[in-house]
Amino acid sequence: MRDISTRESYANLSRLKIISVLAVNGVYFMIFTGLFFLFQDFAHSRGVVRAGYFFSLQMGVMIAIRLFGGTLFDRFSKRGLIVTAFVFTAGGFILLNGLHDEGMLLPVAVIFGIGMGLSAPALNSLMFVVSEPRFRSFNVNMMMFTVHMGSFFGPLLGGIAVDSIGYNGFWDIAAAGTLGTALVFMLLGRVK
Repeated sequence: MRDISTRESYANLSRLKIISVLAVNGVYFMIFTGLFFLFQDFAHSRGVVRAGYFFSLQMGVMIAIRLFGGTLFDRFSKRGLIVTAFVFTAGGFILLNGLHDEGMLLPVAVIFGIGMGLSAPALNSLMFVVSEPRFRSFNVNMMMFTVHMGSFFGPLLGGIAVDSIGYNGFWDIAAAGTLGTALVFMLLGRVK
């Protein structure tokens, strides 16, 4: 079997199913890292002192979903799970605008944990399914590339947004962007 050329590997990325999964993965990590880097200052601005519990619970929910959700990921549509995850995440951003004390901290953390816990496994699994076997390792590497790009742009663009329009404006944009991504991804899934 002949080696795959670099040109062929990059040409494979032009397939709609591949580029859409990469784009959504990048958006996911922009969302996640933007929230992660900006949340503590936001929480303190709202009088929430114990902001660290938010990420402890969110990560706990994410870990539980990944440990015990195997049948969930096998039984349901991967695209459907991704869209559901983004809807939960958008709801979390909307609820952040109403966060004024520690009472809502943990419920919002659970919502984000569900949304973000469903996203990554379903995205990685979908990339495996839509990739031709000869391009799978390359496409997995590109998934890591979008992780790094999202991790760079999330805090950068989030910080610029917060400086320009405040936390409420940023959470509104994050919610709208997350819902918009889910809608476009759902529609692209119907394209043959």
